[in-house]
Amino acid sequence: MGLFVRDDTYDESQRMTGFNRYKQLLSFYGLHWVKLNIITFVVSIPLILGITYSLLSTSLLLLIPLCIILGALTGPFVGALVDNIYRAMRDDSGLRWDNYKKGLRQNFRCSLLPGAILGLFIGTYSYILYLSLFSQAIVIDSFSMVALTIALILFLNFENLFWPQLVLFNQPLSQTIINIILFTCKHLWKVAKIILLQLIFISFHVMFAPYTFLLLPFLSIWYFIFVSQFLLYDTLNEELKIEEKFI
Repeated sequence: MGLFVRDDTYDESQRMTGFNRYKQLLSFYGLHWVKLNIITFVVSIPLILGITYSLLSTSLLLLIPLCIILGALTGPFVGALVDNIYRAMRDDSGLRWDNYKKGLRQNFRCSLLPGAILGLFIGTYSYILYLSLFSQAIVIDSFSMVALTIALILFLNFENLFWPQLVLFNQPLSQTIINIILFTCKHLWKVAKIILLQLIFISFHVMFAPYTFLLLPFLSIWYFIFVSQFLLYDTLNEELKIEEKFI
């Protein structure tokens, strides 16, 4: 099966590398991940509505608790999606839906707090952008814009490296943080390129909103996660010995 190309000129019974591996994973799991994206989006609807209502009412006091509570409810499904993507990349032999339910069950409790943090960041960032770019209630100077950009970059890097460790390993939070710092320092150029790609992806969705909202239920969530984790996987596997521990 070809994706973005005429056809695949390789034996799909063998594990490919590079771009062929990208095509292979999409051939095997693309439709499945679209289904998981729909589930994740449906679960995220209360968070989206909560953020939207808070923006329209310009109520930060309402935004914060809504993002924390509704983000916590969304977190386990984000974790299950990341878990499923990693099972695919390491060629887990289990059935796809069994693996998804297993990942959801195993990571449910530990994903609540990360989900709350994710929801709070998205809500707060959306609130600032809405007040400055759309309602023009506040004016962001150059220093503030740089600070917001740096905050987004740091958060994206944290999310990229935190969720895989959350779903793969049972370890203290301090060890996860140390791994993130060490990995970032050692592979700074790689993580920078991935974040740049993510910023382009996010900018595209913002620039062409609300039309890009149509992509959210089917594409934007899983593909955003998949591409970033696919680009990280070999290096993460080398550093954290993922396949040695699970295969």
